[in-house]
Amino acid sequence: MLSIESTEKEKVINEIKEFGFSNVTGKSFSLSGGFLEFIEFSQSWENMPEDIYFGQKDSGRRFRRYSDFDYNPVTKKI
Repeated sequence: MLSIESTEKEKVINEIKEFGFSNVTGKSFSLSGGFLEFIEFSQSWENMPEDIYFGQKDSGRRFRRYSDFDYNPVTKKI
């Protein structure tokens, strides 16, 4: 399971309320679960699509995956 620190979570919720989005760094997340879950999660990084919006094509290529989360303001859950 991928989770976010509680202090960062409040920041994310507030930014989503104010701006409609939030950028979160990788260091804000923690990964927990069993070995099989970790294998499944790590395999998802093996087939990331090429970022066609990367503005420096002459410098190389970048691969990334876009994530979209739903925020429920009633329950305050992401």
